[in-house]
Amino acid sequence: MTTEKGEQQSEWTTGDQIMKMPYRTPNWILPGYLLREGITILYAIQGAKKSFMGLQMAHAIISGSPFLERIPPKQGRVMLYALEDTVDRLHGRMRRQGWTTAEAGKLTVKFELDPLTRNGFAEMEKAIAARHPDVLVVDPLFLAIGSNLDLNRGEQVGAMMRRLKILVRKYRIALLVVHHTRKGSRFIPSGSLADDASGSRAVSALADIRMMIHNSPTSLTTKILVDGKDREFEEIPASFDAETWNWKVVDAAAQSDGLPSLVISYLKEHGPSSAARIAEGLGGKDRSNVAKVLVRLWKDGRLKRGAKDGGIVYEA
Repeated sequence: MTTEKGEQQSEWTTGDQIMKMPYRTPNWILPGYLLREGITILYAIQGAKKSFMGLQMAHAIISGSPFLERIPPKQGRVMLYALEDTVDRLHGRMRRQGWTTAEAGKLTVKFELDPLTRNGFAEMEKAIAARHPDVLVVDPLFLAIGSNLDLNRGEQVGAMMRRLKILVRKYRIALLVVHHTRKGSRFIPSGSLADDASGSRAVSALADIRMMIHNSPTSLTTKILVDGKDREFEEIPASFDAETWNWKVVDAAAQSDGLPSLVISYLKEHGPSSAARIAEGLGGKDRSNVAKVLVRLWKDGRLKRGAKDGGIVYEA
């Protein structure tokens, strides 16, 4: 347990002693997503824009701007280990996301970190003690841990997570770790916060907040799945803005409104067709969205599916 001063209690205590201590409500740095003295794991498949989301969360903390319609109670400072990025890449992303020079001055970035299995923990702690951030971002996890730690071994992952918990509690910061989903969930994602993170379940189980960018093959809308030890489960319809490179909450019903009926009408008029042909016939609709609608309508029994000329076609 943690004392009023934020120190972790390592001795035995009793329930009545706990009840006599002043109750502290969760200290959110970013409500629902980043908890002081807590670890947040953000994971998704490769190319799902999770690093953009991590940078956007850092911007929200520094600028006080909303993130997915949640506003940080106060502004803070952020440290970022951008282990798979470059100066130019990060520069471009910050410009597109609307960072000012003054805001950028509150972000401290390093592009290399000695593996946690070597001197990484000591290096990280020294930097935290010197710079006093409110939030530390490590992106991505697999480049931070080094080759001597097996992410599939629960005891090794548990030991790493324990050391990270000690670190965030000692310095009273929030830690955001960007991670990948396991390979098996790329094309048929289960949408399980417990099962989809790459490696042992200990990766997500020992985090305080779990977030996943989930793209279902049958949904037009990306969903941000979030739950944690101090918050309820939430499924947030969201989209990545190609202009600002920021994530935003969307109206899922409005996004998909009308497309299923357009697809069915097209098939009734033109006969068996592929997703590419339908997308083109509907004036250049997004092919991936049309494909998702076709799969959903087929699973609902509203369309037939077959093969033609080596490809898949659908029929109303």
